[in-house]
Amino acid sequence: MYTKQIMDRFLSPKNSGRMIGADGTGSASNLRNGETARIYLRVNEGIIEEAKFKVFGGITTIAVFDEAMDMLKGQEAINASINEEEIVSHLGFIEAERLYVFKLLKDTLADAIKDYEKRQKRLELKKIKEQARESANKDN
Repeated sequence: MYTKQIMDRFLSPKNSGRMIGADGTGSASNLRNGETARIYLRVNEGIIEEAKFKVFGGITTIAVFDEAMDMLKGQEAINASINEEEIVSHLGFIEAERLYVFKLLKDTLADAIKDYEKRQKRLELKKIKEQARESANKDN
């Protein structure tokens, strides 16, 4: 039913857990299957340095998310994506009725990237305001 690779990822996920101080977080749910997921991204100079997840879901969902977090590392945050075929290739066979997990993964990742972009815009605005304040203080 499950490949050895899926069971290994499920029993000993490397990327599971909460991340304090994440640069982007995203969540999504699959109400039909009752699964929910959250992704945390740590980004350095636009590149994903670390990715973690928390999932309330089944064996395949946990394995897919764990594999995907490894694949996200090193990608440019605003263009980050997952490759379903590559994940399936690493995990082995995934039953067709479990492929819904990729939509959950993509929705969660899209939400995390959106959050990261919002935070970046806020930081840029804050820098501009600080520079304007400093410039005004120099003029006085």
